[in-house]
Amino acid sequence: MTAASYQVTWFCLLLLFLVAYSVFDGFDLGAGMLTLFTKSEEKRNHLFSALAPFWDGNELWLIMAGASLFAVFPQAFATALSGFYLPIFIIAVALMLRAAAFECRHHCRRATTRRAWEVVFALASFLIPLLLAVALGNIIAGLPLSGPHAYNGSILFLLQPYPLALAVTGIALIILQGSLFAACKLPAPFAEELRSAASRWWYIAGAVFVILTVTMLVMVPTARSLPCAAAAVTAFLALAAAKILMRSARERSAFLASSIAIIAVWLMQAATLFPNLIRDAADPAASITIFSASAGLGTLRVLTCIAIPSTICYLGLNWFLYRAFRGKLAPGKDFYGTTEK
Repeated sequence: MTAASYQVTWFCLLLLFLVAYSVFDGFDLGAGMLTLFTKSEEKRNHLFSALAPFWDGNELWLIMAGASLFAVFPQAFATALSGFYLPIFIIAVALMLRAAAFECRHHCRRATTRRAWEVVFALASFLIPLLLAVALGNIIAGLPLSGPHAYNGSILFLLQPYPLALAVTGIALIILQGSLFAACKLPAPFAEELRSAASRWWYIAGAVFVILTVTMLVMVPTARSLPCAAAAVTAFLALAAAKILMRSARERSAFLASSIAIIAVWLMQAATLFPNLIRDAADPAASITIFSASAGLGTLRVLTCIAIPSTICYLGLNWFLYRAFRGKLAPGKDFYGTTEK
Protein backbone atom coordinates (compact mmCIF):
# COMPACT_ATOMS: atom_id res chain seq x y z
CA MET A 1 0.00 0.00 0.00
CA THR A 2 1.12 3.55 -0.72
CA ALA A 3 1.25 6.32 1.85
CA ALA A 4 -1.90 7.87 0.36
CA SER A 5 -3.76 4.55 0.78
CA TYR A 6 -2.81 4.38 4.45
CA GLN A 7 -3.83 8.00 4.97
CA VAL A 8 -7.27 7.41 3.47
CA THR A 9 -7.58 4.19 5.50
CA TRP A 10 -6.87 6.10 8.71
CA PHE A 11 -9.39 8.78 7.82
CA CYS A 12 -11.95 5.97 7.54
CA LEU A 13 -10.78 4.38 10.81
CA LEU A 14 -11.01 7.71 12.61
CA LEU A 15 -14.54 8.13 11.26
CA LEU A 16 -15.38 4.58 12.39
CA PHE A 17 -14.20 5.27 15.95
CA LEU A 18 -16.28 8.44 16.19
CA VAL A 19 -19.35 6.81 14.65
CA ALA A 20 -19.02 3.82 17.00
CA TYR A 21 -18.84 6.14 20.01
CA SER A 22 -21.88 8.08 18.83
CA VAL A 23 -23.96 4.95 18.26
CA PHE A 24 -22.86 2.82 21.23
CA ASP A 25 -22.69 5.65 23.75
CA GLY A 26 -25.25 7.93 22.14
CA PHE A 27 -28.33 6.11 23.37
CA ASP A 28 -27.18 6.01 26.99
CA LEU A 29 -26.24 9.70 26.82
CA GLY A 30 -29.73 10.33 25.46
CA ALA A 31 -31.39 8.17 28.10
CA GLY A 32 -29.25 9.92 30.71
CA MET A 33 -30.70 13.25 29.62
CA LEU A 34 -34.19 11.77 29.83
CA THR A 35 -33.72 11.17 33.56
CA LEU A 36 -33.71 14.95 34.02
CA PHE A 37 -37.30 15.14 32.73
CA THR A 38 -38.56 11.99 34.48
CA LYS A 39 -40.41 12.95 37.67
CA SER A 40 -41.12 9.49 39.06
CA GLU A 41 -38.24 7.92 40.99
CA GLU A 42 -39.51 4.47 40.04
CA LYS A 43 -39.25 5.32 36.35
CA ARG A 44 -35.78 6.80 36.82
CA ASN A 45 -34.72 3.58 38.56
CA HIS A 46 -35.96 1.63 35.56
CA LEU A 47 -34.00 3.86 33.20
CA PHE A 48 -30.79 3.41 35.17
CA SER A 49 -31.37 -0.36 35.32
CA ALA A 50 -31.77 -0.43 31.53
CA LEU A 51 -28.47 1.44 31.10
CA ALA A 52 -26.47 -0.52 33.68
CA PRO A 53 -24.88 -3.13 31.35
CA PHE A 54 -24.13 -0.64 28.56
CA TRP A 55 -23.24 2.80 29.89
CA ASP A 56 -19.58 2.14 30.75
CA GLY A 57 -16.71 1.27 28.41
CA ASN A 58 -17.90 3.09 25.29
CA GLU A 59 -15.47 5.90 26.06
CA LEU A 60 -12.76 3.60 24.65
CA TRP A 61 -13.96 4.53 21.16
CA LEU A 62 -13.36 8.19 22.03
CA ILE A 63 -9.91 7.36 23.41
CA MET A 64 -9.10 5.42 20.24
CA ALA A 65 -10.11 8.41 18.12
CA GLY A 66 -7.95 10.79 20.16
CA ALA A 67 -4.98 8.40 20.17
CA SER A 68 -5.30 7.90 16.41
CA LEU A 69 -5.30 11.63 15.81
CA PHE A 70 -2.23 12.00 18.04
CA ALA A 71 -0.24 9.14 16.48
CA VAL A 72 -1.32 9.28 12.83
CA PHE A 73 -2.09 12.97 12.28
CA PRO A 74 0.01 14.77 14.93
CA GLN A 75 -0.16 18.18 13.25
CA ALA A 76 -3.97 18.09 13.24
CA PHE A 77 -3.92 16.92 16.88
CA ALA A 78 -1.78 19.90 17.91
CA THR A 79 -4.02 22.36 16.08
CA ALA A 80 -7.18 20.85 17.55
CA LEU A 81 -5.77 21.12 21.07
CA SER A 82 -4.80 24.76 20.55
CA GLY A 83 -8.42 25.58 19.65
CA PHE A 84 -10.32 23.24 21.93
CA TYR A 85 -8.43 23.15 25.24
CA LEU A 86 -11.42 24.36 27.26
CA PRO A 87 -14.06 22.10 25.60
CA ILE A 88 -11.77 19.05 25.90
CA PHE A 89 -11.14 19.80 29.58
CA ILE A 90 -14.88 20.14 30.25
CA ILE A 91 -15.57 16.87 28.37
CA ALA A 92 -12.95 15.06 30.50
CA VAL A 93 -14.49 16.42 33.71
CA ALA A 94 -18.00 15.52 32.49
CA LEU A 95 -16.92 11.94 31.73
CA MET A 96 -15.50 11.57 35.26
CA LEU A 97 -18.54 13.12 36.93
CA ARG A 98 -20.88 10.96 34.88
CA ALA A 99 -19.14 7.78 36.01
CA ALA A 100 -19.10 8.93 39.62
CA ALA A 101 -22.77 9.95 39.50
CA PHE A 102 -23.93 6.60 38.12
CA GLU A 103 -22.16 4.66 40.87
CA CYS A 104 -22.85 7.08 43.74
CA ARG A 105 -26.61 7.29 43.20
CA HIS A 106 -26.81 3.53 43.65
CA HIS A 107 -25.33 3.79 47.15
CA CYS A 108 -27.25 6.85 48.38
CA ARG A 109 -30.00 6.25 50.92
CA ARG A 110 -31.42 9.79 50.98
CA ALA A 111 -33.74 10.59 48.07
CA THR A 112 -32.47 14.20 47.79
CA THR A 113 -28.83 13.11 47.51
CA ARG A 114 -29.75 10.42 45.01
CA ARG A 115 -31.64 12.97 42.93
CA ALA A 116 -28.65 15.34 43.04
CA TRP A 117 -26.40 12.64 41.57
CA GLU A 118 -29.04 11.93 38.92
CA VAL A 119 -28.98 15.61 37.91
CA VAL A 120 -25.18 15.48 37.68
CA PHE A 121 -25.47 12.38 35.48
CA ALA A 122 -28.01 14.08 33.21
CA LEU A 123 -26.04 17.33 32.87
CA ALA A 124 -22.81 15.46 32.14
CA SER A 125 -24.70 13.40 29.53
CA PHE A 126 -25.77 16.70 27.94
CA LEU A 127 -22.37 18.43 27.99
CA ILE A 128 -20.42 15.61 26.34
CA PRO A 129 -22.32 15.46 23.01
CA LEU A 130 -22.87 19.23 23.02
CA LEU A 131 -19.16 20.06 23.18
CA LEU A 132 -18.08 17.26 20.86
CA ALA A 133 -20.56 18.42 18.22
CA VAL A 134 -19.52 22.07 18.59
CA ALA A 135 -15.87 21.05 18.10
CA LEU A 136 -16.69 18.95 15.04
CA GLY A 137 -18.86 21.69 13.58
CA ASN A 138 -16.05 24.22 13.86
CA ILE A 139 -13.59 21.83 12.22
CA ILE A 140 -15.97 21.53 9.27
CA ALA A 141 -17.01 25.20 9.08
CA GLY A 142 -13.38 26.33 9.44
CA LEU A 143 -11.09 27.71 12.12
CA PRO A 144 -8.96 30.87 11.94
CA LEU A 145 -5.41 29.53 11.73
CA SER A 146 -2.11 31.39 11.82
CA GLY A 147 1.60 30.58 11.88
CA PRO A 148 2.31 26.85 12.03
CA HIS A 149 -1.39 25.98 11.93
CA ALA A 150 -2.17 27.37 15.39
CA TYR A 151 -5.68 28.45 16.36
CA ASN A 152 -6.02 32.23 16.18
CA GLY A 153 -9.49 32.92 17.54
CA SER A 154 -11.41 33.37 20.77
CA ILE A 155 -13.67 30.93 22.56
CA LEU A 156 -16.67 32.94 21.31
CA PHE A 157 -15.65 32.26 17.71
CA LEU A 158 -16.51 28.60 18.30
CA LEU A 159 -20.18 29.52 18.74
CA GLN A 160 -20.88 29.75 15.02
CA PRO A 161 -24.33 28.94 13.60
CA TYR A 162 -23.30 25.68 11.94
CA PRO A 163 -21.59 24.10 14.99
CA LEU A 164 -24.58 25.06 17.14
CA ALA A 165 -27.01 23.58 14.60
CA LEU A 166 -24.96 20.36 14.54
CA ALA A 167 -24.93 20.23 18.36
CA VAL A 168 -28.72 20.66 18.65
CA THR A 169 -29.31 18.05 15.94
CA GLY A 170 -26.95 15.58 17.61
CA ILE A 171 -28.59 16.00 21.00
CA ALA A 172 -32.10 15.58 19.57
CA LEU A 173 -31.05 12.43 17.69
CA ILE A 174 -29.42 10.74 20.66
CA ILE A 175 -32.39 11.54 22.93
CA LEU A 176 -34.63 9.95 20.28
CA GLN A 177 -32.28 6.97 20.15
CA GLY A 178 -32.13 6.77 23.95
CA SER A 179 -35.94 6.85 24.25
CA LEU A 180 -36.28 4.00 21.78
CA PHE A 181 -33.55 1.97 23.47
CA ALA A 182 -35.24 2.33 26.85
CA ALA A 183 -38.57 1.35 25.27
CA CYS A 184 -36.85 -1.83 24.00
CA LYS A 185 -35.56 -2.71 27.47
CA LEU A 186 -38.34 -1.75 29.88
CA PRO A 187 -41.67 -3.52 30.56
CA ALA A 188 -44.91 -2.54 28.85
CA PRO A 189 -46.29 0.37 30.94
CA PHE A 190 -43.00 2.25 30.80
CA ALA A 191 -42.32 1.25 27.20
CA GLU A 192 -45.54 2.90 26.06
CA GLU A 193 -44.62 6.18 27.78
CA LEU A 194 -41.16 6.04 26.25
CA ARG A 195 -42.62 5.49 22.78
CA SER A 196 -44.71 8.62 23.29
CA ALA A 197 -41.60 10.53 24.37
CA ALA A 198 -39.70 9.19 21.36
CA SER A 199 -42.52 10.34 19.09
CA ARG A 200 -42.26 13.88 20.45
CA TRP A 201 -38.47 13.89 20.09
CA TRP A 202 -38.83 12.59 16.53
CA TYR A 203 -40.52 15.82 15.48
CA ILE A 204 -37.80 17.87 17.18
CA ALA A 205 -35.04 15.79 15.59
CA GLY A 206 -36.63 16.05 12.15
CA ALA A 207 -37.04 19.83 12.41
CA VAL A 208 -33.48 20.50 13.56
CA PHE A 209 -32.11 18.09 10.94
CA VAL A 210 -33.75 20.21 8.24
CA ILE A 211 -32.24 23.35 9.81
CA LEU A 212 -28.82 21.64 9.94
CA THR A 213 -29.02 20.66 6.27
CA VAL A 214 -29.96 24.19 5.17
CA THR A 215 -27.27 25.75 7.37
CA MET A 216 -24.72 23.31 5.97
CA LEU A 217 -25.58 24.19 2.37
CA VAL A 218 -25.35 27.93 3.11
CA MET A 219 -22.21 28.00 5.27
CA VAL A 220 -20.13 25.07 3.96
CA PRO A 221 -19.60 25.18 0.17
CA THR A 222 -18.10 21.67 0.04
CA ALA A 223 -21.43 20.30 1.31
CA ARG A 224 -22.89 20.76 -2.17
CA SER A 225 -21.72 17.37 -3.39
CA LEU A 226 -23.30 14.07 -4.39
CA PRO A 227 -21.88 12.02 -1.45
CA CYS A 228 -23.15 14.58 1.06
CA ALA A 229 -26.56 14.65 -0.63
CA ALA A 230 -26.73 10.83 -0.59
CA ALA A 231 -25.93 10.78 3.15
CA ALA A 232 -28.57 13.46 3.81
CA VAL A 233 -31.21 11.47 1.93
CA THR A 234 -30.23 8.34 3.89
CA ALA A 235 -30.65 10.20 7.18
CA PHE A 236 -34.06 11.50 6.08
CA LEU A 237 -35.24 8.03 5.04
CA ALA A 238 -33.94 6.50 8.28
CA LEU A 239 -35.86 9.07 10.33
CA ALA A 240 -38.99 8.43 8.28
CA ALA A 241 -38.59 4.68 8.82
CA ALA A 242 -38.16 5.21 12.57
CA LYS A 243 -41.48 7.08 12.70
CA ILE A 244 -43.32 4.35 10.79
CA LEU A 245 -41.83 1.65 13.00
CA MET A 246 -42.74 3.53 16.17
CA ARG A 247 -46.37 3.64 15.10
CA SER A 248 -46.40 -0.16 14.82
CA ALA A 249 -44.71 -0.52 18.24
CA ARG A 250 -41.55 -2.06 16.74
CA GLU A 251 -39.14 -0.37 19.12
CA ARG A 252 -36.06 -2.43 18.25
CA SER A 253 -36.34 -1.75 14.52
CA ALA A 254 -37.07 1.92 15.21
CA PHE A 255 -33.97 2.04 17.42
CA LEU A 256 -31.86 0.61 14.58
CA ALA A 257 -33.36 3.17 12.17
CA SER A 258 -32.48 6.04 14.53
CA SER A 259 -28.93 4.66 14.77
CA ILE A 260 -28.69 4.62 10.97
CA ALA A 261 -29.81 8.27 10.95
CA ILE A 262 -26.95 9.14 13.33
CA ILE A 263 -24.47 7.27 11.12
CA ALA A 264 -25.79 9.09 8.05
CA VAL A 265 -25.32 12.48 9.74
CA TRP A 266 -21.70 11.49 10.45
CA LEU A 267 -21.27 10.51 6.79
CA MET A 268 -22.56 13.95 5.79
CA GLN A 269 -19.82 15.53 7.87
CA ALA A 270 -17.13 13.20 6.52
CA ALA A 271 -18.16 13.76 2.90
CA THR A 272 -18.01 17.50 3.48
CA LEU A 273 -14.63 17.44 5.24
CA PHE A 274 -12.60 14.88 3.22
CA PRO A 275 -9.65 15.06 2.58
CA ASN A 276 -9.29 17.84 5.14
CA LEU A 277 -8.88 17.25 8.85
CA ILE A 278 -9.18 20.91 9.90
CA ARG A 279 -10.39 23.55 7.47
CA ASP A 280 -8.75 26.98 7.44
CA ALA A 281 -11.56 29.55 7.53
CA ALA A 282 -9.52 32.30 5.85
CA ASP A 283 -7.68 30.22 3.24
CA PRO A 284 -9.22 26.81 2.45
CA ALA A 285 -6.12 25.94 0.39
CA ALA A 286 -4.06 26.10 3.60
CA SER A 287 -6.27 23.61 5.42
CA ILE A 288 -4.72 20.67 7.26
CA THR A 289 -5.31 17.54 5.20
CA ILE A 290 -4.74 13.83 5.75
CA PHE A 291 -1.86 14.07 3.26
CA SER A 292 -0.06 17.04 4.80
CA ALA A 293 -0.50 16.12 8.48
CA SER A 294 0.16 12.39 8.61
CA ALA A 295 3.03 10.50 10.20
CA GLY A 296 5.62 8.59 8.16
CA LEU A 297 4.89 5.51 6.10
CA GLY A 298 6.55 3.14 8.58
CA THR A 299 4.45 4.49 11.44
CA LEU A 300 1.28 4.17 9.37
CA ARG A 301 2.04 0.53 8.58
CA VAL A 302 2.69 -0.44 12.19
CA LEU A 303 -0.35 1.41 13.55
CA THR A 304 -2.61 -0.09 10.90
CA CYS A 305 -1.49 -3.62 11.83
CA ILE A 306 -2.37 -2.83 15.46
CA ALA A 307 -5.59 -0.89 14.92
CA ILE A 308 -7.51 -3.17 12.57
CA PRO A 309 -7.44 -6.38 14.68
CA SER A 310 -8.00 -4.34 17.86
CA THR A 311 -11.06 -2.69 16.31
CA ILE A 312 -12.46 -6.04 15.18
CA CYS A 313 -11.96 -7.48 18.69
CA TYR A 314 -13.70 -4.55 20.38
CA LEU A 315 -16.59 -4.66 17.92
CA GLY A 316 -16.91 -8.36 18.77
CA LEU A 317 -16.95 -7.52 22.48
CA ASN A 318 -19.74 -5.01 21.88
CA TRP A 319 -21.71 -7.62 19.93
CA PHE A 320 -21.31 -10.12 22.79
CA LEU A 321 -22.43 -7.52 25.35
CA TYR A 322 -25.60 -6.62 23.47
CA ARG A 323 -26.38 -10.27 22.80
CA ALA A 324 -25.81 -11.29 26.42
CA PHE A 325 -28.13 -8.58 27.76
CA ARG A 326 -30.76 -8.62 25.03
CA GLY A 327 -34.45 -8.60 25.88
CA LYS A 328 -36.54 -6.64 28.35
CA LEU A 329 -35.98 -6.27 32.06
CA ALA A 330 -38.42 -8.19 34.24
CA PRO A 331 -41.03 -5.93 35.92
CA GLY A 332 -39.92 -4.87 39.39
CA LYS A 333 -36.37 -6.13 38.88
CA ASP A 334 -33.15 -4.19 38.45
CA PHE A 335 -30.20 -5.04 36.23
CA TYR A 336 -28.84 -7.58 38.72
CA GLY A 337 -32.18 -9.38 38.94
CA THR A 338 -32.90 -8.22 42.50
CA THR A 339 -36.13 -6.54 43.50
CA GLU A 340 -36.01 -2.77 43.21
CA LYS A 341 -36.70 -0.73 46.33
